Amino acid sequence: MRISLIGQMGTALLVLECMAAQTVPQTPPPRGLVPRAELPGEVRDNANFRTTYLIGTNDVLQIRIPESEEVNDKTFRVESDGAVILPLVGRVRASGMTIEAFEEVLMKEIQPYIKASRVTVSLAQFRTEVVYLLGAFKAPGAHPLQEHRRLVDVVALAGGLGPSASRRLRLTRRLSSGPIPLPSAIVDPERNVTSAEIVLTSLMDTQEPAENVLLMPFDTITALRNEMVYISGEIAKPGAYELNDRDCITITQALALAGGLSRDARPERARILRPVMDSNRRAEIPIDLNRVLSGTANDFPLMANDALYVPRANQKKNVLGQLLMYTIPAVAVALIVSVIQ
Repeated sequence: MRISLIGQMGTALLVLECMAAQTVPQTPPPRGLVPRAELPGEVRDNANFRTTYLIGTNDVLQIRIPESEEVNDKTFRVESDGAVILPLVGRVRASGMTIEAFEEVLMKEIQPYIKASRVTVSLAQFRTEVVYLLGAFKAPGAHPLQEHRRLVDVVALAGGLGPSASRRLRLTRRLSSGPIPLPSAIVDPERNVTSAEIVLTSLMDTQEPAENVLLMPFDTITALRNEMVYISGEIAKPGAYELNDRDCITITQALALAGGLSRDARPERARILRPVMDSNRRAEIPIDLNRVLSGTANDFPLMANDALYVPRANQKKNVLGQLLMYTIPAVAVALIVSVIQ
C-alpha cells in the first residue's frame, strides 16, 4: 500500500492526525468503599500495586486458600487494631503491610492449622478514597488521597516518573467531582469525565503554577510514555529520537536532530513507514527529500513510531526488504534494511 500526498491538503490531513486527542480513561469509581472489580485494569493487574499499597484499617481483603473451605474466597475486614480474624487461626496482623508481605505472613501463620500449598490475597474494597496513578510512574497504582493534596505532592509520594515517561501528564476527573480548573480541560459527556493534559515544565516554571491543581477523590493521573520516531539509512546519526512533549516533528526537524544526510544518500527515494491502525502492517509513504529541503514541496510531519528511511545511491531494489517493511515493526525494519544493503 502506498500513500500519495497531494499538496497542502495531504499535509493538512496528516497534521490533524498528529494533533488528534487521545482516549479518555473510563469513569473512576464512586466515593466510599471501592469494589476491586471496579478498579481500572492497569491498577488491578499491576504487580506494583501489590508491592506498594499498604493495607490499613477497614480495608476488605479476599483470601484464597483452596485447602480451607472456611477461608477460601471469603472476605475479611481489617479491624481497628490492624488485624484480620480468621477461622481456626484467629487474629493475624495485616495493617501496614503490602499485599505480598501479608501473603507471606499469613502463609506462616496458617501452617499449624491448614496445610496449604499457596495463599493468595487481593484487595476487595479500599478503606478510603484514592487517586490512581497509571502509565510511566515509578510506582503506578492506587494511592490513598490525604486531604488537600495537590498534583505535585502525589507524584512525589509515588516516587516520581519512570525513565520512559514523557513530559506530559493527563488528569482525568469525573464530572460529579467538579471541573478541572484549567483552560485546557475538555469535557466528555458520554464518559461523564473531564480531562486535561499538563506539561511538566509548566509545573516548574512558576512558584505557584495553576497546573498544580488540588486533587479530588478518584482522580486518575496518567504519565504518558515518551514516543519515538526512528531514522535509518544514509543518515549521519541514525537512531531513535524522542518526541518529548510534542505530538510530531517535521522531516526537516528530524534530519537536523540526526545530523543530516550522508554523502551516499539518495534523498529523492526516501520513504516513511507508518503503522497501520489495528494491524502489524506499515504503510509506505514515498518522500522526495530534495524537494522538501529546497522548499518546493511541503514539509511532512513524523508522528509517533514513524520510521524514516533514506536509501543509498545506486542501491538495488531488494524485494525481500520491501516485503518486510510492510509486516514488521519500525526498529526491526531499520536493522534489516541496514544488513541487506
